[in-house]
Amino acid sequence: MIAARNDSCDGQVGPSAFAKPVCWIHGNVMADNGGAPAQAILDAGYDGADLLWDLSGYDNSWDQPGASRLPYALPGKEWSELRRRANDRLWRLLAAITD
Repeated sequence: MIAARNDSCDGQVGPSAFAKPVCWIHGNVMADNGGAPAQAILDAGYDGADLLWDLSGYDNSWDQPGASRLPYALPGKEWSELRRRANDRLWRLLAAITD
């Protein structure tokens, strides 16, 4: 269960990597997140996580201290455009390799 709060997108995340509006995910209350992950996550060798990013919205920002994450490096508000794009491309490459 997650009670999401964001300041810039009213919970709307676009369907593509370059979709707008940009979201800043932060200040959430979480309980039992990742307790029953999708079979595809388990098949890929991962455990459940509080925050699971499907790689959509490369310029979204995540700021949730203490939360488990998948992937492990989620973009923060302080990340530069170069760092965001490099992170996005790295995870997309890894996803393609493991498919």
